[in-house]
Amino acid sequence: MACLLASSFCNAQINFAKKSDMQPELISSGVKIDNLLSAQQKENLFVLGKTWGFLKYYHPDAAKGSYNFDSCLFSILPAVLKAGNKMKRDELLFNWIGTLGDENRYAAVAPLRDSNLHTKPSLAWLNNKDLFSEKLIKKLNNIYLHRNTDSSYYVKPAEELNPSFANEARYKSVPAEDDGFRMLALFRYWNIIEYFFPYKHLFKENWPDVLKDFLPQFASNRAPLDYHLTCWRLINRVHDTHASIYRDSILNNWSGMNGPSLDFKTIDKKIIVRDYLDDSLGKFEVVKPGDEIVTVNGRSIAEIRKDFDPYICASNQAAADRNFLWRFLFFRRDDSLVITYKRNDSIKKGIMHLYHRPPYQNGDTWRKPMYQLLSGDIGYINIGKIQADSLPVIFEKFRNTKGIVIDIRNYPKEFMPYAMGKYLKPVSTPFMRYTGPDYANPGAFKYIGYINNGITKEDSVELYKGLVVILVNEQTQSSAEYTAMALRSVPRAIVMGSQTAGADGDISYVPFPGGFNSPFSGLGIFYPDGKETQGIGIVPDIFVYPTQQGIATGKDEVLEKAKELIRNTKAF
Repeated sequence: MACLLASSFCNAQINFAKKSDMQPELISSGVKIDNLLSAQQKENLFVLGKTWGFLKYYHPDAAKGSYNFDSCLFSILPAVLKAGNKMKRDELLFNWIGTLGDENRYAAVAPLRDSNLHTKPSLAWLNNKDLFSEKLIKKLNNIYLHRNTDSSYYVKPAEELNPSFANEARYKSVPAEDDGFRMLALFRYWNIIEYFFPYKHLFKENWPDVLKDFLPQFASNRAPLDYHLTCWRLINRVHDTHASIYRDSILNNWSGMNGPSLDFKTIDKKIIVRDYLDDSLGKFEVVKPGDEIVTVNGRSIAEIRKDFDPYICASNQAAADRNFLWRFLFFRRDDSLVITYKRNDSIKKGIMHLYHRPPYQNGDTWRKPMYQLLSGDIGYINIGKIQADSLPVIFEKFRNTKGIVIDIRNYPKEFMPYAMGKYLKPVSTPFMRYTGPDYANPGAFKYIGYINNGITKEDSVELYKGLVVILVNEQTQSSAEYTAMALRSVPRAIVMGSQTAGADGDISYVPFPGGFNSPFSGLGIFYPDGKETQGIGIVPDIFVYPTQQGIATGKDEVLEKAKELIRNTKAF
């Protein structure tokens, strides 16, 4: 079925491709946009971007994939861009929508009433008389009434029910200077977050304003690097620690991927050397654990941080500080940095070496073993190294201890919420509740259910009866946070440490024209009582922070505090 827009509105007939025509991918949009958008053009593009996204996910024929909706955008975009006023734009949109098929062929859908509903779609704008005429408002509301209730072509539930956008075209070879594809990148990402990001209700800024802010940037930034950086800045506005752009050669070359053989920690807004990541390389460095980095290549930390703040992509300040250290502050294309550092109130100058493949270690616990007895009555488990098949041996060894420290200042080697929960919880109970998209009502999120852990009748393990102290910090992210939530539900558990990264839920990926992807948290993760975890993270029961002096002397002050707590707790 072809979509035709009358030539009186577009100076030419427009044929829209059917789904079967989507391969091979388009190689040119044919769209040209002026570098400087007028106020009218900004409004036109804003209205088009929101309307296109609504139709893509709600119109029964568009949502089914009856048309290549990217091609539809490229065909209508030039005419809407040239519309001199709201009335002309309205006429173009109304006639274009009419070519998509009669929504009245589909049954009307009952109003959205779901007892499990967490978030309603943000669709009040469909009735905005400043944007649309009464006729177009009526048309859009009728499409909502007859909305798609079958499976959608452009978004489907993945195995874990988070959204998958596998059918979106990648356009790996399209040039950044193609104006239409850059606008598609903005519209695609903005609408995916609008309808399928589970934490949009936490945004501190108005998401439609973000679309307005970025229209001029996507219209004018034609160079490949400028385009990729603009996409990165857009992604940063979601404030999700999962979200960023990874393994992109253009951005990697811009920021540099040569990094140090050192690990760092932000303490009291100071950058402190925490450890050597490779002892053999560490002997070539002038700095040592406990030193404060004052300047890098002659610039203060604050100056450098200001440059990279638009790209840090973090749910909270703890994760932002971590990401700044991980990817930006010490990473360059060079093989060394000139630094000044402070030791014992003395400022020194030196060289920090950079490596093409800098050493990587898992969190703050890589030097620690998988498990050990810290003393005769305290056990220790390193989640970054633990293996499920070791649990019987470990819990037999720790059976008579007063307490166990479970260290999650890392990323789990194996998934432990259920396997370990069996040894610690006397009964299976919920430790989290989660939401997912209502695919029949894009923008709505509903509670899917609860997740339990703990011992069941089928389990033949012996329950551990001592105190459980769970250590967390900014390295605790995603699966690690999920693990901390699960183990926190143990009746004798105490969480100790500092703020976690605040990003949980299975990851979904948005493909951008140009061949790169960006992840985001695809499911909403909550405590059983509905309390948030996104951004907040797993809040410790007892806050404990490392100090510069402790690092300098090789002390793990958080672990020492956990041991002290166990020793001073009366037996159960």
